[in-house]
Amino acid sequence: MAILPWGALCLWQTATMSDSAANLHMLNVIVGDMAASLDFYRRLVVAPDGTDASAAHVQLRMPGGFSLELDTAESVRFWHAAGARIPRARAW
Repeated sequence: MAILPWGALCLWQTATMSDSAANLHMLNVIVGDMAASLDFYRRLVVAPDGTDASAAHVQLRMPGGFSLELDTAESVRFWHAAGARIPRARAW
């Protein structure tokens, strides 16, 4: 419990860390150019040939269970309410 400078009473509960290690199993990246992004990851031997470059969402699964997911801004706007704040892709 704390009393804030303007006199308000503040109650909070602090989360505790567990002893188990974190398990990062997915990373979602918003891309402006899906074709260029897939080409980049293909050169790193992460994206298989034939992956649909016109898709709004692509999931690249790694052998250890990790998943790299690529989304266009339009896809994020559809699936996530906060995505409405993501600016539309621009041509450079």
